[in-house]
Amino acid sequence: MRTRRLLVVRPDRLGDCVVSAGVLKPLVERYAAKTEITWCVKREYLALWEKVSAIQPMALEELGTFFERANGRGNTAVFLNPERALEARAKQAGYRVFSWGKTLPDTRKHCKKPEAAYCADLLEAAGFPIGIPARPWLAPRARAPQNAPQKPYVLIHAGAFGQKPSLCAATVLALSEALAARGLAIVWAGLDTRREEGAGLMDAAGKRNILALGAALPMEELVGWLAGARGVIGRDSGLSHLAAALGTPTVALVGPLAKKLAARRWGLTGAKATTIELPMAPLWFESDRRYQRRYFDAVKTMAFIETLEALWR
Repeated sequence: MRTRRLLVVRPDRLGDCVVSAGVLKPLVERYAAKTEITWCVKREYLALWEKVSAIQPMALEELGTFFERANGRGNTAVFLNPERALEARAKQAGYRVFSWGKTLPDTRKHCKKPEAAYCADLLEAAGFPIGIPARPWLAPRARAPQNAPQKPYVLIHAGAFGQKPSLCAATVLALSEALAARGLAIVWAGLDTRREEGAGLMDAAGKRNILALGAALPMEELVGWLAGARGVIGRDSGLSHLAAALGTPTVALVGPLAKKLAARRWGLTGAKATTIELPMAPLWFESDRRYQRRYFDAVKTMAFIETLEALWR
C-alpha cells in the first residue's frame, strides 16, 4: 500500500521537461511500490507521459488548486526549477519542499554535468536517491501526419523560442538543397512568421515546394512528425530533445550558455543523437545577442549533413 506522495515539478519549456524525464524510470523502479509519484509539467506536454501508467501526470496549471485542497503532511514536493509562488503554496499545504537556491546551491549555470544529473542531486537531497539517471522515459500519444511526404524526409527545425537565435536562413536553404540532392524530402518546422526570418522562410517554402509547419503544432502531431522522420536537424531546442528521446537520428547545434560551452549540460539524450558545438569565444566588446548570432551563423552546412550521415551508418 502506498504511504506517501512524491510530487516532481518541472515548470519549464519542452526541452527542460524531456531531459529531466530521465529521473522518472529509476524513481518508479525504486519507490513506486510505497510512493505515489506525480510528474507535473505544462498541460501542453502531458501527451508525452499519458501512457506511463506508473506515474500520475498533472498539469502545472492545476497545481495551485491542487495545493488548496490537498493535505501534504508527510509528502514531498521537488521543484526541478524554482517556482517561488507554487513553492510557498506547497509549504502552506504541508509539503516538504526542495528546490534550487534553497535546498542546494544553484550551480547549474556552470554546466559541469547533464541536466538530469542535477535533477538527481536535488532528488537525493529530498531523500529519493536514484543514482545515474537513465534516458528520458516517454510514452507519448501520437498522431501520424496526414500530409507527410511519400519518400523519406528530414525535418529541419528552422525556428526558435522568443528571441533565441535559430539557424540562419542561408543555412536552412543550403541544408535543404543538399539533402534534396540526396533524394530526401524536406520539412521545415517551428517557423514563427512574427519574426522576419521566419516569415521569409515561409515565403521561400512556397516557392521551393517545401512543406513548412507552423510553430504551434499539437503535441501528438509533433510526435508523429518527429517519430516518422529519417532525421532531424536543428538547435538545442525542445523539438530536438524530443526527437532524440524518441530515437530519431538527431543533430543539434548547441549554442553558448552564459558564454560557456553548454553541451555537457544540454546535450541530446538518445541512442542516435549528437550535438555540434563550436569552439568560438566571444569578442570582448560583444553583447550576448551578437555573440550568439555570430555563433549560429558560423556553422557549416556540411557539418550538419556529415554528422547526420554518420548516425545513419
